[in-house]
Amino acid sequence: MPVETSSASALTQTPASTPAGAEQPAGWLGIGYARWLWIMTAAGAALRLEQYFFNRSLWLDESLMALNLLHRTFAQLTKPLDYQLVAPLAWLFGEKSCSLLFGPRELSLRLVAIAGGTLAMVLVALLARRLLAPRAALVAVALFALSPPLIYYSSELKPYGSDPASCALLWLLGFWALGGRPSALKLSLLALAGAALFWFSHPVVFVACGFAAAVFVASLMDRDWSRMARFAPVFTAWAASFAVDYWLTLRSSSQNVGLPHAYPFFTFPIRLSTLDMALQSVLGLQQTAVTPLLGVTLFAAFLGALHFWRKDGAGCCFLVLPLLLALAASSRHLYPLPGRFFLFFSPALFLLTGAGVEEICQTARSRAVPAALLLLLFFQPVVTTAGVVRHHMPAEELRPVLQYVHQHQQPGDTWYIYYYARTMYQYYAEAYGLKGENVVLGGAFRRPARGKNWDIFQEDFSHLRGRRVWVIFAHNWSSNGVDEPAYALHILDGMGVRKDAHLEYGAAAYLYELRTAPAAGEAPATPTNPPQGR
Repeated sequence: MPVETSSASALTQTPASTPAGAEQPAGWLGIGYARWLWIMTAAGAALRLEQYFFNRSLWLDESLMALNLLHRTFAQLTKPLDYQLVAPLAWLFGEKSCSLLFGPRELSLRLVAIAGGTLAMVLVALLARRLLAPRAALVAVALFALSPPLIYYSSELKPYGSDPASCALLWLLGFWALGGRPSALKLSLLALAGAALFWFSHPVVFVACGFAAAVFVASLMDRDWSRMARFAPVFTAWAASFAVDYWLTLRSSSQNVGLPHAYPFFTFPIRLSTLDMALQSVLGLQQTAVTPLLGVTLFAAFLGALHFWRKDGAGCCFLVLPLLLALAASSRHLYPLPGRFFLFFSPALFLLTGAGVEEICQTARSRAVPAALLLLLFFQPVVTTAGVVRHHMPAEELRPVLQYVHQHQQPGDTWYIYYYARTMYQYYAEAYGLKGENVVLGGAFRRPARGKNWDIFQEDFSHLRGRRVWVIFAHNWSSNGVDEPAYALHILDGMGVRKDAHLEYGAAAYLYELRTAPAAGEAPATPTNPPQGR
């Protein structure tokens, strides 16, 4: 009869524990690693809360989500979202509830995101304590706490910042359930939690598949197929929950022909550009793919994966397979490639990195090697996060621009809203009452049938002659060597006199008094050499 302890118990042991005869320091600067771990957890939560209370303006993508939430009932949220958006249904319901309870302002709309971001810090700390030696756990938690993208997306009106919390919870429950003989309590909690998490996070399905693979590998290694049978009710509950979720939300989204063209995907054969995108998506959470520091993270994570595989193949599959499944889904155009879609993997990534760092620290003969490794690993995250503390992370600050225009407008003024600022303006007009008496929504400079439409700004502005016009920009678009707002201002400077301007990060407003008739030398509709910017 197979023994119940080999693979299953290995999943609950410390993979990066100190080998026999090796001596590991008890702490750093007189403080134990266990205490440092919770200090870094609190620091990470504080960084996320500070960015949240900075209360930056909603940028374009957030405004699209906000309009869906504010204009739809709970029942209508079960239908395909406008603007080709996709989000988990329970996440949408949570956001809708917050907007009804606390109002339509930014802080209430981002409440679910910040709750997920701070919860993820605690869950990653608990997961690191369970799987790693104290020093390795501290490295993993510190990397997670000091990740600027994770800080940013913890206060973004999108589900990306909540994905790490959902996945970390399933990893934590999975390793707990795999430790020793699975009891009825473990199986019940795992089945209920996993089934619920499908409704809060889409990429959690990759972690669930990783858990199924871990159970299979553990059963294969121990030759104990009764383990698979004991987890069968869990997998059945998960499959049923995912099937209902897919039928209600993902099915219609997968039939949207526009979505595959909206994002890049992982491709085979792997080109340099595809590899660069993959590295940025998975390992570029702190170091970018164009810096040598990325190699340090990649090397440490690879060593960590090897350590987990030697120690416990099932546990390694549970951590690594979700990433491979996500890339495989991306290659089938089922899951986008950009980095924000891979934030769900960040808990496992930093656990692997922490295990790799511990492996190097244990085998290095000189203390200089671990010190240099940690310096290279943390230099950019610490510097970047320090900058975040000083200046926060804005997006497209249209709210103060609209507030300035609202305060300085005169009766009869016209507001011209640049095409890509229209949904942002709509949100702030509804939520804050920041709207003009006469509003003109700008046309699209790029039309698929005609390509670059050089006449659009001339056409729009020609109807505004003889008026005082506030021209409001946000989400400024530049492509093919042309800066659209700069080109619009080039035309306006030839049609009138600029009287005022107010610029914020990623947004601006310009006040023009436009002449009633064209003047000699006014900018042509189709310039030979359009301006590149200002």
